[in-house]
Amino acid sequence: MVEPVIWDITSWFFVGVTLQALLGCEAAPTAACGATPNIIFIHVDSMDGRTALEDSPALTPNLDKLARRGVRFDNTYCASPECVPSRSALWSGRRPDQTGVWANGHGLPPDYPIIMEQVSKVGYDTQFIGRHDFSGKHHTLSANLSTWVRPVPYFAIPSEDRPEPLLQLNATRQVHTADWRRAGKCTDWLKGRLNSTKPFMLSCGFTCPHPAYSTSPYWLENGVDKTRITMPRWKAEKDMHPVQRYETITKNCSGNWSADTVRDIRAFYYAMVAEADGFVGSVLDMIASSSLLHNTVVVFWSDHGDMAMDHKQFYKETALEGSARVPLIIAGPPRSGIHHGVTVQRPTSLIDLFPTVMDLAKAQHPAGLTGYSLLPDLMNASSMHAWFDAGVPASASRFDELMGDSHPDYVLLQAHMDHSNTGQFMLRQDNWKYIEYAGDYDPELFDLNSDPNELISVATSQPAILSQFRALLRDLLDPDEVDARAKAFDKQSFLTWRTSLGDKYNETIGSSDLRWYWAWHKDSELYLSLIDKWLKS
Repeated sequence: MVEPVIWDITSWFFVGVTLQALLGCEAAPTAACGATPNIIFIHVDSMDGRTALEDSPALTPNLDKLARRGVRFDNTYCASPECVPSRSALWSGRRPDQTGVWANGHGLPPDYPIIMEQVSKVGYDTQFIGRHDFSGKHHTLSANLSTWVRPVPYFAIPSEDRPEPLLQLNATRQVHTADWRRAGKCTDWLKGRLNSTKPFMLSCGFTCPHPAYSTSPYWLENGVDKTRITMPRWKAEKDMHPVQRYETITKNCSGNWSADTVRDIRAFYYAMVAEADGFVGSVLDMIASSSLLHNTVVVFWSDHGDMAMDHKQFYKETALEGSARVPLIIAGPPRSGIHHGVTVQRPTSLIDLFPTVMDLAKAQHPAGLTGYSLLPDLMNASSMHAWFDAGVPASASRFDELMGDSHPDYVLLQAHMDHSNTGQFMLRQDNWKYIEYAGDYDPELFDLNSDPNELISVATSQPAILSQFRALLRDLLDPDEVDARAKAFDKQSFLTWRTSLGDKYNETIGSSDLRWYWAWHKDSELYLSLIDKWLKS
């Protein structure tokens, strides 16, 4: 069996806290030994955070190595479980209800302040390579329509191709070739920085393991421990929560499935995660074999997860674990003071990366950030003190703030996109997970210790805990007001699109270019009337 590329850095260990030792300048005099470290974001699309853990069926030796040389955050959640709203929240440091980025069809405006802009103010060169997707300009009319009409009452129409495993017999190791090319571009760019004296921030973005579920025999054989694959347990569709039943229907996952097909979809997804580990490892290997090792912080994350047939769903767009939970690993250079081999179990959010990067870069925090720096999870107090003593003026006050401003013990997620017919608001705190659905829907409460698959809501038997979560959510935002704003945006977007078509509206909304084409034409008059009634309401 051919072994995947492994990022093997045997020299990483914790030593000292002074800036000279921090940057490893004595050990690597040719490295860029400035006052701040280089920062590299390496990120993928649709990776369930649980696939980065030790018992995952997906074999990820490179990420395992990275975690042993850094800090792995085992309970990290995205701010919103879809590409553009999740990435917009991460790059802006603000929640969807603050940016107004609700779904994939609308992203951050070009002049919106993001992480890269802030670090450039303190002397960083910045570069994007690969997939980033926070502008909202690259998504289909099908995706936009299924988002805009999600509030239409009684309108549950399959709007995706039914998921299936796709075996690529002609491919071997490099199945998702665009991502391997992106990895090559990232390593080439890094090679050009080896002799630079300026710090940089590089964001290297990949698409895999985003569906379709496509892989090769190579990765099924070398990237998946089939003995660890479990079959999901499903409720009968009539017993599902109404919002989750809507998700199952609109994702075209309702009806009967063979056990072999479900098992294959899951195996193919894990194989795609393994391939992602392979091309990510090629970038990590370049860093490990160069002077960049001594002055570079690597941050690995995914924008959201994938359901991979959990709860009779695929894709994302739900507050359930497979969709909402993501991997997060932060590894620093030797002698940086960043812990090695530590795992953090407390809930964290991708929105915490903006303030974390500001502290790593010793940059000023802009007003309005809603996340919390993870630096206290990465370093002990003496290492943080050395980090800021060596930095910019007033750094001592930032150290004092970090020592007194701990991360809360909960995280918030919200969902306002296609396949969710109403707003979903999730709070994770300790073993509890609370999901509130806007409108006339019952909330759900799960004890993830006893029910990690979220099959049994204990909302009715835990009224005190339910009440606490309801109050906490309202301390953070008004869910009804936020949901109303998101749905008003949907309706206005649909009206604008419909008006632009004139007399071509009926033809276009039933076009064969749209993924709901076959379902639409089973009862197009009904669907048109439901939309018209909604628009007039």
